Amino acid sequence: PIGVLAAAIARHIGARNVVVTDINPYRLRMAAAMGATRTVDVRSEELGPVMQELGMTEGFD
Repeated sequence: PIGVLAAAIARHIGARNVVVTDINPYRLRMAAAMGATRTVDVRSEELGPVMQELGMTEGFD
């Protein structure tokens, strides 16, 4: 999937935190394997606590 490719590229070029959201467990596992810092299944998890967990104060790009 294109999002997994984008996550891998972001990690490769030096992004500090690469957070991938999806509702598909397979895609989330693939994103983690490709270097995502954190994956979030948005059916069961909110992004606010993830931002706090990663020390992010300005939100996501």
